[in-house]
Amino acid sequence: MLLQGADQWPGRYVQPEYLMKYPGQPDRLPGEKERNLEMMILFYSPIADEVDQRFQKEIEAAILNEPLEIHRNIESLNRRLCQPRYNLDIAVLNAGSHENLEELLSMRELFDRIRIILILHDREVETVRKGHTLFPRFLTYADSDLDWVTAVLKKMLLNNHDGKK
Repeated sequence: MLLQGADQWPGRYVQPEYLMKYPGQPDRLPGEKERNLEMMILFYSPIADEVDQRFQKEIEAAILNEPLEIHRNIESLNRRLCQPRYNLDIAVLNAGSHENLEELLSMRELFDRIRIILILHDREVETVRKGHTLFPRFLTYADSDLDWVTAVLKKMLLNNHDGKK
C-alpha cells in the first residue's frame, strides 16, 4: 500500500493523514472526542500508611480542581507512563524504600518531560545521589514538613497555567 505522496518522493516517508496532529489536540484522531486538556498530576506511592495518607490529602488540597492519578504499584505506573501522556505534566513520586527507588530509576526514561517531586525514605548520601538521577524539580524526605511539597506543587501549577514550565 502506498502512502499519500510516497510515489512522488521515493524513499521519503509521508505521515498518513490519520496520524497528523490537530491544532490544540495532540495526537487526536479524526472523529475522536476532544480531550480535557487541563493538567494532570500523577501520584505514586507503593506504601499505604499514615504518612502516605497525609501526603495524598495535602496534594489533593493543593491541586484543587486538577485531576489526580494515583498509582500504588510499579506495574500500574509503568503501564500509565507507556500510554500517551497528553497533559500529564507533574509526578509526585514517593520512593518508600530502596527497592522502590531502584524500580523508579529503571523507568527513568519514561519520565522524560514530566516535572518530578521526589520524596525519599531516608537521607543517606547514596539514596540522595540516586534520587538526583531522576532530575527532580524538588527533592524532600518522608519525615519532612509537607508544606514545602504543597508550596512547590502550587507554584508548578501556577507556572503551568501562566504558560511557563
